Amino acid sequence: MKKRVLCLILTLVMIFALVPSAAAASDEAAEAAEALYELGLFKGTGTNSDGTPIFDLDKTPTRNQAIIMLVRLLGKEEEAKAGTWDIPFTDVSDSMKPYIGYAYTNGLTNGYTATTYNGGAPAKANQYITFVLRALGYESGKDFEVSTAWELSDKLGITAGQYNSANAGRFVRNDVAYISWSALSATVCGTEQLLAEKLQAEGAISQDARVLYRQDAAPAGLTFRTIPKTGYGCWGYVPSYFKLKSMEYAPDGEYVYFRMHYDSATVQEFFVMPANWERGELGEMVLYAAEPGSSIFTCKLPKAWFRDYANLSIGPSEDGNTAPDYVIEIGYLQLTEDDSAPVFLPYGDIIDDSYEVPNFKFRSVERARVLGGYLYRVNFTNTMNRDIQFWTVKEHQTEGWNTGLMHRVELKSGDSSAFYFVPDYVSDAYDAVYARVRDNPQNGSFQEHAYIDIYFHGLPVLKEDWDSQ
Repeated sequence: MKKRVLCLILTLVMIFALVPSAAAASDEAAEAAEALYELGLFKGTGTNSDGTPIFDLDKTPTRNQAIIMLVRLLGKEEEAKAGTWDIPFTDVSDSMKPYIGYAYTNGLTNGYTATTYNGGAPAKANQYITFVLRALGYESGKDFEVSTAWELSDKLGITAGQYNSANAGRFVRNDVAYISWSALSATVCGTEQLLAEKLQAEGAISQDARVLYRQDAAPAGLTFRTIPKTGYGCWGYVPSYFKLKSMEYAPDGEYVYFRMHYDSATVQEFFVMPANWERGELGEMVLYAAEPGSSIFTCKLPKAWFRDYANLSIGPSEDGNTAPDYVIEIGYLQLTEDDSAPVFLPYGDIIDDSYEVPNFKFRSVERARVLGGYLYRVNFTNTMNRDIQFWTVKEHQTEGWNTGLMHRVELKSGDSSAFYFVPDYVSDAYDAVYARVRDNPQNGSFQEHAYIDIYFHGLPVLKEDWDSQ
């Protein structure tokens, strides 16, 4: 499973706008430098009178300085200083020998010639990108060429064409910060592990750190399916700065891509988390950076999540702290083990009281096996705006009803079906589905009309038994 965030202590804001020039945008690079500094992976050239670091992001780094910044990015500075290194270069000072020795011994850098390093020469974009790619486990001469290292970094999403030969210009510390930060969300060669995860596992990044990562890119040609608005809801804090337009998903092997279309000028990040809300079970929190100027959010989640959890929450935020709960009932995605369309079959054992509901006629119930549970489809005719609410219930209790999973669907005139997902773990605690049809509560009254009682799991229950309760 690809994990992108581990704890919720340190908030690091990252802007992933892609700039056309060789030098990263100054505000973007400054935020990257600050974020890396907070993680202990980047240092300045000195400090201001108030103790804050001086990054000198507009200065050109030498090859020596680039190697120092690489070693710090990997959290290996102390290890480098403590080591005894054998290098063939005759022009390396004693102060630089730990850094170049570590990098050379670990295959991160080569010399300018067989016996010289030329550490005082200005570093170039392709050289620093090469250092980073090697740190990710890629091999120059096999996976990429040093002279065109940006071609692989572009494919990995670390860069976006701004360092190719046509755009390459003056390479400054701005660019080092930008490339270094972007590399944290790149996967280590041959694994599903992000560089940030690797550094966290090695202790280079605190286990308490929270890092924003860029969004996932869906493969070309992947077919997305629209999630109907009756398949998700928004509860809790609903932000005025964000308007949700639509949600889509696309299965892809053992993963599922989500794509959210929205309107917002100020959203900074997206929280994503699976949950079983009625049981208080929360999964791993994932935090993504919003793409400035974009109106689309895309993330890739493990399919295994949807075998274990009934809800998926995707919430936008301006400040990294407050986010609404856009909740998707996972069954509404209609995911199956083999990614085929679910097969709905007629389902019986129904008690129908819908004759009491004006302008509404119950038709049938169907059920399909989906990932993690069953998806019920209630079919009807409906000629007015109203609500239909579903619960899982435990019948034949001596003291009232034990209600479980609840879902409300807002019906429009002409709607002919509504869905309700029941995860596998619910069957041990509940033995019936309870549906209530109401007027559309625009005035807040929730005027009740009647019930439709739908039984699942266990033995059928006769209407006479129900009436005697």
